[in-house]
Amino acid sequence: MTRTFTEKTENFSRSFSIPSASREGYYFVIAETLDQAGNTKLYASNGIVVDRTAPVISQVTLSGDRNEESGIYTGNVTARFTVSDFTEDGQTTSGVASVTYSILRDGEAVEGYENISLRNVSSGRLSIGNLEGRGARRSYRIQVPASVFESNNVVIRITARDLAGNTVSRRSSRIMIDRTAPEVSVSYENNNVVNGRYFQSGRTAVVTVNDRNIDKDN
Repeated sequence: MTRTFTEKTENFSRSFSIPSASREGYYFVIAETLDQAGNTKLYASNGIVVDRTAPVISQVTLSGDRNEESGIYTGNVTARFTVSDFTEDGQTTSGVASVTYSILRDGEAVEGYENISLRNVSSGRLSIGNLEGRGARRSYRIQVPASVFESNNVVIRITARDLAGNTVSRRSSRIMIDRTAPEVSVSYENNNVVNGRYFQSGRTAVVTVNDRNIDKDN
């Protein structure tokens, strides 16, 4: 878009609106001035970024001591993920402004683990024709303490926002944490003891095992 203004004056001031760009990307304004003596000079703005695309949160990968068959963790769980912010051209970004997370237990937020802001998030860095993003892609790590989240229904909820105000949320897969050993008790049907330790008929022992994740096949 080119606009030309002609005015014979010692001081010149003019404002105009830049229409919304049809495509995302990096834009800047160049102004060329010409005086009546034929002298010219170019001026360039710092640039603007049109960004309608929300950041992308990668799949959350989990690690820790886990039973491979059941998928149940027996200790703390470490979650890792990446947040990136690029527009449709794959080169431009407004930069990641904030990343927060909450850890849910049985569908409810836990005090002290709700809307926690992750540090070391920086904005993008402008350069003519491109936006090199120091904050365009970041990797993060979260630890889920087993002492707080011993449950079969633990989920991490992550929210990311870029500097243009676009937001996105993602949840991890369901995490199961069990660090408590089974409780075992034994009872008998025949309790008619003679002389402290003798019985005149057989006894049937009933073994009861209580555990949230008991393996009924073993």
